[in-house]
Amino acid sequence: MTLVAVGICAALLFGESVGIGLLARLAAAGLSFYWAWMFERRASLGPGEEESWHAFSRAAAWVGVALLAKAVVEQLIGAGELGPAWAGIGFGAVSLISWSYLFRGIIHWNPLRLDESDLGDWLNGMCGALAGVAVFDLVIRATNTPMAAWSARQEAFWLGHSVALLVLFGAAVTVANLGGVAHDPRVIAITVVLGGGMCLQVALGFLDRPDLARTTILVVWVAAVAVVGACAHVPPATPRPRLTSTSQSPVIGALVVIGVGAAVLALDSFVGETHVATTGVAAVAVVGGGVRVVQLVVSLGQLGQSQLEARTDELTGIANRRALGAALANAASDERDAALLIVDLDRFKEINDHHGHSVGDEVLRTMAGRLRSTLPADALLGRLGGDEFAVLLLGAAAADAPDIAGAVLGICTDPVDTSAGQISVGASVGVAASAVTIEHSGDHGVDLMRRADTAMYVAKRSGGGVAFFDEEADLEARRERDLLDELRWLFGPEASPADRDQILVHFQPQLSARTGDVVGVEALVRWRHPRLGVLFPDAFLDLVERHGLMFELTRTVLHNAVRETRNWAALGRWPRLAVNLSASSLSDPDLLAMVDREVAESGIEPSQLTLEITETTLMIDPEGALEVMRQLAARHIAISIDDYGTGYSSLAYLNDLPAKELKLDRSFTSRVLHDQRTASIIAGTVDIAHGLGLRIIAEGVEDEATLVVLRKLGCDETQGYLHARPMPADYFLWWLAKFSPAPVASADARVAT
Repeated sequence: MTLVAVGICAALLFGESVGIGLLARLAAAGLSFYWAWMFERRASLGPGEEESWHAFSRAAAWVGVALLAKAVVEQLIGAGELGPAWAGIGFGAVSLISWSYLFRGIIHWNPLRLDESDLGDWLNGMCGALAGVAVFDLVIRATNTPMAAWSARQEAFWLGHSVALLVLFGAAVTVANLGGVAHDPRVIAITVVLGGGMCLQVALGFLDRPDLARTTILVVWVAAVAVVGACAHVPPATPRPRLTSTSQSPVIGALVVIGVGAAVLALDSFVGETHVATTGVAAVAVVGGGVRVVQLVVSLGQLGQSQLEARTDELTGIANRRALGAALANAASDERDAALLIVDLDRFKEINDHHGHSVGDEVLRTMAGRLRSTLPADALLGRLGGDEFAVLLLGAAAADAPDIAGAVLGICTDPVDTSAGQISVGASVGVAASAVTIEHSGDHGVDLMRRADTAMYVAKRSGGGVAFFDEEADLEARRERDLLDELRWLFGPEASPADRDQILVHFQPQLSARTGDVVGVEALVRWRHPRLGVLFPDAFLDLVERHGLMFELTRTVLHNAVRETRNWAALGRWPRLAVNLSASSLSDPDLLAMVDREVAESGIEPSQLTLEITETTLMIDPEGALEVMRQLAARHIAISIDDYGTGYSSLAYLNDLPAKELKLDRSFTSRVLHDQRTASIIAGTVDIAHGLGLRIIAEGVEDEATLVVLRKLGCDETQGYLHARPMPADYFLWWLAKFSPAPVASADARVAT
């Protein structure tokens, strides 16, 4: 197709002398229509440049129309004066329409440009065209070129197309600069063709060759469309960073137009009689350029405001994560000492759950105001998201990071006045300093953020306060991140049932304090890690809870545990099964449906299942927990209050809870032999529980003497290493058969014990 285009261009140039000019124009028109069709197909191939290729398609179609109209008019009217006149006027008008589409296609070729049409681009083009007209007219008159003797039609034809090529050339150069695609072979090719065509057209005018100028413009238009056609087969290049911003180049272009127009106005009187048309065109170009500058100034102001908003947290008005990241990058590039504090508010989720997000927003705004008033003037305060804030200290202020961290913790522990009343929050603060901890490798800003985050989690695991980064904590954090990634994969959609078998359930028996019979069993989770071996709950439960995986873990444990009851039933065993519920699982809206499904699919009797809920879990959302417990009790599922005595709960709630069991925490059991006050507390708790119709289980029983005392104090059941450690399911069946050969009492009988 390239060779065909070259042949047609040659025929257009030399065809008149050999009598094939008409055929050359018709062939060029046909080729233009073919390209128009091809560009439309190119636009449908993929996103990114559709607007440009649609415009190029229309430009090619109008070039075809112009060539066809010129050939037909000359053929029908004849070769007299009227024929070429009408043909030239028609070709000029129609080809300038194609110029507008080609201009639109070029400006939309900028890969960093918005898809919406920008009227400023058209204003730039029109002002540039007017300035070009004024300059050409001034030069013609100043140099007394023979063109001054051309007819008005000839001069208008030459001038219009010269200026059009000038504007298109300028648009291509601008796109190369703004879009960072000066290395793109497509942009280079179209720029060379347009620039070369412009120089050739201008030169023919000053050489007094109107005949060649009229013919050459045909070749230029066909060549331009042919080059665009070749570009349709070349993939776009990746934009490179630019030395000038997207806003600077249009300003420079508008100022150039104003300067050129003003120069024409100033020089017009020095080249002879003032030319009204030249003066008017130059004046319009100056005014248009001025309008464009005003528009750009307004746009720059809006852009500045948008950039400010893009780096500002909408809720609190302080810096956001993007702004903090940029500041960290700048500090790293300047090699300045820096300290980063990450502040995570404690119990913030509870505030949102209990009082609503609007009250949570009040707390965040108040904390942001307190932090801003406490920090040094040159500190950068930002909100990372949720309830996490960050403080960046640079230079000398970095050395004061420990004192500032203490001050930050102090203001975060003060109660916050909200529309729901005073709320106590608290915080965990992690501190990392670049001068001490950052090695000369990698991204220093990201590393500093990671280390401060690590220190913050150390503080949070310690119950709040301030923690400073150290290498040991970093190693622990890396280990936790690896475990977290593995846990997320384990509960994700890609894990197979065999993979989920890594989650094990061990069982620890619960015995009657009076008869010694096995009356229940507690399901305890273990993780059979493929690399680290069997992990106990304290190695991963906190990660599971913090990162929203607890419901999936609870479902897996309950699923595996209730299915083991089938094996027990086959041996004539019906011990009560206890499974733990966390705070997040208790508040999950899918909990009841999940329990119903597991009970139904396993065939276990609901009365055979006990769900253990810690006292502290109940106090997080007492009303919500009470409603869920009532619905579970309505299903005949027993509720056990685990770790009783450690949560400082109200006895009023104990009276309202539909529980069947209290589990004394091991902290009481371990002291009962040597602390009379503890023994009195246990005795009082037993009396209260029995008065409310509840049974008492004492966990953590490790010796016979403790068992004897607990039995005397009235405890109904005991659990601990004295009887058995938690065991895998198969071993538990063997133990059960050996320890208690006779079948375990039924659920109803056990309730009476």
